[in-house]
This record gives sequence, C-alpha cells and structure tokens, in this order.
Amino acid sequence: MSPTAQPLSLFVWYTISSGAGEEPLPITREELKDLLVKADIDPQFLPDTSRAIDAFRSATTAATDEYDSDGTPMRLVVRETRQTPTHVMRQVFRQWTNAESGEIEEQRVADLQFFRPRRTAAGRVHGTERLRILVDQRMSGLDRARVDALVKRIQAAYKTNRDRLSSHAVRAVARTYLYRLGAVAVADSGGGAYLLPPEHRAEAQALQAVIRQCGPGCRLRVIPLPDEPDLREMVVESIDVDIETRALVLVRDVGEWVAGHPEVAPTTARWTGWRAECRIMQDLLLDYSDRYDATFPRAGAALDTLMEMTDELGLLVAAARKAR
Repeated sequence: MSPTAQPLSLFVWYTISSGAGEEPLPITREELKDLLVKADIDPQFLPDTSRAIDAFRSATTAATDEYDSDGTPMRLVVRETRQTPTHVMRQVFRQWTNAESGEIEEQRVADLQFFRPRRTAAGRVHGTERLRILVDQRMSGLDRARVDALVKRIQAAYKTNRDRLSSHAVRAVARTYLYRLGAVAVADSGGGAYLLPPEHRAEAQALQAVIRQCGPGCRLRVIPLPDEPDLREMVVESIDVDIETRALVLVRDVGEWVAGHPEVAPTTARWTGWRAECRIMQDLLLDYSDRYDATFPRAGAALDTLMEMTDELGLLVAAARKAR
C-alpha cells in the first residue's frame, strides 16, 4: 500500500488483562476518566462504579489456604451460606480428613458478612454498605494465625476490588467506543478484534494511548489493511456476520419478551429502544454497502426479521395509546 493510499479498513486488536487471574487492573475509575478526557474521548464511556457486593464476592470466592497442623493437613475454604436482598453471609470453614473414618470433617472458624442498604416502598434507603468479619475467638496458635492471615487477605482484596477496575470493565469501554465509531467485530476473534472505517484512525490511536496506560497487560494495535481482493472479501464477510449476530441477539431478546408477555403491548420506551437499535444497525449496513459496493445477505435477512417483529409490536403500542 502506497503512503498516500487510503486503507481498505483499520484492523483494531486489543488484549486487556491484569495478568493475574481475576485480580483488577492497576487503575481506578477516576484515573481512567482522566485518561479519557486527556485523549478527548467522551467520559460517558466510563464503566459504572464497582458494586461493593461484587467486590465482596470477588474477594472471597478464591480465598483459600492449606497448611499442616500437628501432622494433620488442614484446608481453609469459603462457602456462601445465606443471601437476602440486604445481607450476604459467607463463612470460612477449616477442613481435615478424619484419620479413623477417612471422612472429611469441618469446623466454622469465621463469618464474612456483607450488609446492603434496605430500600423502602417509598424509595428511601436505610443503612449503608458495610463488611463485617467475625473470627472464632476459641482458636489459638497456628490455626488462629492462618485464619487471621486469610481474613487480612480478604479485606485487602475487597478494598482493591472496590477501588480498581476489572479487565472486563475496561474491555467494555474499548468495545463500546469502537462500536460507536462504526466498528464490526471480526468473527471468532473472542471479542478483541474489530474492523473500523479508516477515517477513524485518530480516534483509534487515542484509544490506543488510553488502553496502554491501564496496566502492563493492556495493549491495543491499529493496523491499516491494504485494499486487496482477499482482504476485501474478509472485511465484507466480517461485516455480514457481525451485524447478523447483533440483529439476531435482539430478535432473541424481543422474542423472549413477547413469549413472557402474550398479547401485551410493550411500553413506548421499550419499543422505541428496540427500534433505535434497529436503525443503528440499518444505518451501519447502508454505510458499509456504499463504502464497499457490496451486499450483505445474512445481515439483511436478520434485520428484515427484526423489523417485522418490531412493526407488529408497533401496532400493539399504537392500539394501547388509542385505548387510553
């Protein structure tokens, strides 16, 4: 491709990972917001604030320990034992194998409780989110030391999960922003590879700079694709498959709603939301049709099905308005 030739498309590939299992990235929501603003990217793409209950579950799910107590192998495990709208209880159990029976025995050694605010029928909120940990005071020696150490790790992980963003949250930022620019996903890419119109190269490079600063396991590449027959075929096929997939997901969602609400009209807001998603995909398909002088039969068929479904629901919405 010559230096002045317009690329066929931009291939945008990213990988966003903490490199340490489910551990969050070394970046907070406020830090990511600052990076987006500096890159002239609308901070509306920021993920929601981390939920405290999610931080609690993440911090306790993988918490475990194994040690030897006077020749007996011991294991500390965490299990959820209670869940209500306002209270989640997870407990730490010490497990060992009975030398005589061969059966696993266990003893509860700590309670990990998370309390959520209670919302009244009038919409008022009582209480605050808080974490409460109670350790069995009858333990001593090595057992007490190991349980105390596990509890401290859980408390530290809870704070980390509250303050920092997950890999999933940052991937959602990149994906949402790229879709807003008219990107389509490359089939079988696992969600980290997209095709983007070449005129959005500057925006993609701005996103590249943001992702690079989210952690050592975070990177994004923007690769111009030359206009060659094989690449053009790949681009057209990817557009067809991606828009078809997105349309069929909405077909499924609308169908499930209809099945659960037979002969009931959706609210105007719900129906309008479905139609807006249809229009976004239709406009995208028209743009790509003109851009590549191509047809997209799979995407077109899926969108036709979706439009027929929403047209029928539109008649129900209109009838419901008239009956009021």
